[in-house]
Amino acid sequence: GVVRLLQPEANRRGIKLDLQIAEGDWYVHGYSARIKQAILNIMKNAFEAVNSKGRVVRVSAAATTHEVVITIEDDGPGLSEETRQRLFVPFYTTKPEGTGLGLSTTKRIIVDHSGVIFADNSPQLGGARFEVRLPLVPR
Repeated sequence: GVVRLLQPEANRRGIKLDLQIAEGDWYVHGYSARIKQAILNIMKNAFEAVNSKGRVVRVSAAATTHEVVITIEDDGPGLSEETRQRLFVPFYTTKPEGTGLGLSTTKRIIVDHSGVIFADNSPQLGGARFEVRLPLVPR
């Protein structure tokens, strides 16, 4: 749903959305609107990053035995060491007009759903890489 929502914006900005979504139905316990908000926040940040340098945002999703893993990475400028250290701290921002609440809110949503979120630089694309892991529940 988030990808469908952002596809027109990606087209308008000239961003290639590279989707690598594994087949299957996965279920997590929680509020789908909140989880979508978290993924939307990460993807919007990726769009902003590639606007300054880059053109690709890759979204991948797959399930392991116990969790669903969603990865969003881009070929933008990447994350500095300082940014990686403070990324999820409330009110920390690298944007002139930013509030610094987007990624702290995103982390809170993921943690509230018993998940974890990691951020680093993408070895494949060179920009930022965010990985969200949420526990699977039986159907």
